[in-house]
Amino acid sequence: MCPVRRVPLYDCWGFVMALSAVFGRRVPNIVPPASAVDRHGLYERALQSGEWKELAGPEPGAVVALRTSPRHRDFVDHVGVVFDSCRFAHIQRNMQVHADRLDTSPYARLIAGFYVWNG
Repeated sequence: MCPVRRVPLYDCWGFVMALSAVFGRRVPNIVPPASAVDRHGLYERALQSGEWKELAGPEPGAVVALRTSPRHRDFVDHVGVVFDSCRFAHIQRNMQVHADRLDTSPYARLIAGFYVWNG
């Protein structure tokens, strides 16, 4: 919680947890490490654990996994939540929550997959 404004403060995964609940989907609490390399390992292990189902395309409430690091293009290091067939919501460091299109640059080329929690 922000001590001044008394509102929740989120990293990208915390925001995914909060928004997924709005869609009636539960996702596990994952505390991502600060480094992109460590986040890659954590997200990749989580997605390959069998507790996540990969979808063929975007679906409202699904988690979209993104590869945003210019130095680690093969690493999943960011996530958001799909809210319709072509848009998703996410929060990035030092920025507010915002919605972007899945089908336009830069995000179209950064998508690693769409997932729902089965655990």
